Amino acid sequence: MPFDDFARLDLRIGVVASAERVKKKDRLLDLRVDTGDGAPRRIISGIAASYAPEELVGKRVVVLCNLPPRDFGKGLVSEGMLLTAEVDGRVRTITVEDAAPGTPVL
Repeated sequence: MPFDDFARLDLRIGVVASAERVKKKDRLLDLRVDTGDGAPRRIISGIAASYAPEELVGKRVVVLCNLPPRDFGKGLVSEGMLLTAEVDGRVRTITVEDAAPGTPVL
């Protein structure tokens, strides 16, 4: 990937304000994440097998913010993507400490 393509990614720190399971969608969590935009961003993420919703609230996560909205159906529209890694067969969010919402990831 050319560096210019990578540089266009809007990666920011977000703080998970709320999280809940999506009814009838076992893999999905519905998150509200403060990414410094003034209003929480809705992110639908397929990490429900690895996290209970309450485990995520308050975490500082890395969010890809400039993706086009993705419609999951039934009014579920995601406005970004959490970055994750697979550790020992389990999906883990990439987290940071002591960074304000909206802090750019370089």
